[in-house]
Amino acid sequence: MYGDRDMYRPGETIHLNTIVRNEKWQAVPDIPVKMKILLPNGKEYKIMRGTLNKQGAFEISVPLPAATVTGTYIAEIFTGNDVMIESRTISVEEFMPDRIDVKLNTSQEELQTGDTMKVSVTALNLFGPPATDRKYEIQYTVNRQESVLRDMNIILSVSRLITVHLFLTPISRRRHD
Repeated sequence: MYGDRDMYRPGETIHLNTIVRNEKWQAVPDIPVKMKILLPNGKEYKIMRGTLNKQGAFEISVPLPAATVTGTYIAEIFTGNDVMIESRTISVEEFMPDRIDVKLNTSQEELQTGDTMKVSVTALNLFGPPATDRKYEIQYTVNRQESVLRDMNIILSVSRLITVHLFLTPISRRRHD
């Protein structure tokens, strides 16, 4: 038994295929089969019956409701007389959004009205690999933290290294169905 992937989101469709062979690895056509999908709590979610095609294969598609239970589902394939042939687990989860650790380094610690500050940004996916060539939009704001009168100019105090943990939204997202 195999599928197009091991993890699905609620609202997607699970696609499974089973190929049955005899002890000589020959196709076993026209045999009745039953496929069960079990919820994470072990209760039956769906039962489908069918017959193996000429190549000894059986294919199903199981739509998941958008509000389905998340967790580890189990798919089981049985012969017509309830002998289990194979089983596999399928994960149904809400995928975590991209989480990126963003570090901003400023060119100076203090700003006066009208000053320009250079900011360098380093981003790292919190899952480990670098966030190289990813297109994200970020908003950086300098707020007045402390004001001091010095020679009649107002000076803003800004930290040299600011670490911000943000959940960023990609500018464009590619879908993989």
